[in-house]
Amino acid sequence: MPPSSTPTRRFPSGFRQVAWSVATGVAVLGVGTAATLGVAAATTHPHTSVPPVPPAPAAPVVPPVSDRFLQADVYHAEAVARRQGARVAIAVLDRDTGQRVESRNAHAPFFTASLVKVMIAEDVLTQRDQGKVHLSSSDMHMMHLMITRSDDFAADSFWDLGGGNAIVTRAAARYGLHDTHPPRGPWWFTTTSADDMVSLYDQIVTRRSTDPAVANWIVSAMRDFQPTGDDGENQTFGLPTALSREPVVGYKQGWMPLLDGNWIHDSTAIVGKSARYIVAIMASQPAPNGEDPTVSSIDDVAKALFPRGRIGAAAPVRAPATAPVRAPAHG
Repeated sequence: MPPSSTPTRRFPSGFRQVAWSVATGVAVLGVGTAATLGVAAATTHPHTSVPPVPPAPAAPVVPPVSDRFLQADVYHAEAVARRQGARVAIAVLDRDTGQRVESRNAHAPFFTASLVKVMIAEDVLTQRDQGKVHLSSSDMHMMHLMITRSDDFAADSFWDLGGGNAIVTRAAARYGLHDTHPPRGPWWFTTTSADDMVSLYDQIVTRRSTDPAVANWIVSAMRDFQPTGDDGENQTFGLPTALSREPVVGYKQGWMPLLDGNWIHDSTAIVGKSARYIVAIMASQPAPNGEDPTVSSIDDVAKALFPRGRIGAAAPVRAPATAPVRAPAHG
């Protein structure tokens, strides 16, 4: 960090792709999507061996969180975002009860940027197990860096190896992801939603539509979360900050400056005993004064969603002003 009276944040992993887009074809963002879709770049950490996630036990039975109560927290988190000028999409799933609560624009499209690396890893590993591609031990280490430290050069390599856009098409079909579509351009322009990210993680954890060995590898990589990304960025924003009292199974974070002056910050997590909960928050906010205020915004949104540091903990009584308001059809 250069000497300064004010800390300076580095550009995140994936910024080189945005610069590439400017140099080779801004038309990708010139079709009316830049103002409504977000570009995120996730980051992550080094290889460790982690045991598979055990299936959710039949006992003890934990009383379900009230739909009404948790939904109220989602609305409160949305209100916090609006006050700070951020646009957010939220989805929360309780795997034990099947309860899913979401913001009004949980199906709104956001660019995935590095979040698509989960789909890349899942598809390439599936192709390996089908005998369609060969992966060396060096390749596997490189793939781990792609997930845990958001290595963009690794993503480039596996994107080409796996067949490019066909990776997203296959993943969306395999997992029934209705809001997920291949990019019109490089892999980081893949689009998805908070709802689809929760559905993807749910099926990976429960091994539905996923080979168990592939699912175990992905969850193990997500479990190996580190507070600092490969590019030096602090990636503890959002859910890692808010869920201090939940046992963590895995995180996948994302951030990216957009060409229209916005910053994207995405925070996704598998948390709770036996991976009970899956959470996705996607946020976009203008950043005329740099990234820091947008980081504070997603921190505040996550803390509003989980005000006691865990899912379903009692929250303070909400003021009427936090009642939901009708949102635009596309968030």
